[in-house]
Amino acid sequence: MPQLSSMRKKMKLTQKRVAEIINITDRAYRTLETGRSKPSYDVLVELEKLFQKPHCLLFAETDSEDKGSEGFLSYCAMCRKTSPNSPTPIRE
Repeated sequence: MPQLSSMRKKMKLTQKRVAEIINITDRAYRTLETGRSKPSYDVLVELEKLFQKPHCLLFAETDSEDKGSEGFLSYCAMCRKTSPNSPTPIRE
């Protein structure tokens, strides 16, 4: 299951509030949080901005932040192409 739920709860936000902030329905957000659907690029960017985390961590099955520099992010191709000023992947 994606880490969206735990990150949302750390920020003390409801599913409905996150959906409002990123401009999608609360039902659509729930499907993202449970892993039943994947976000569009635009929604992914908004989630990265809101949670201030790269998409790899938002959709990781476990808390990958604790794995160090050789962990989860090291094999995510999109994260390796990330701009140094933004968590958002650079489009090719």
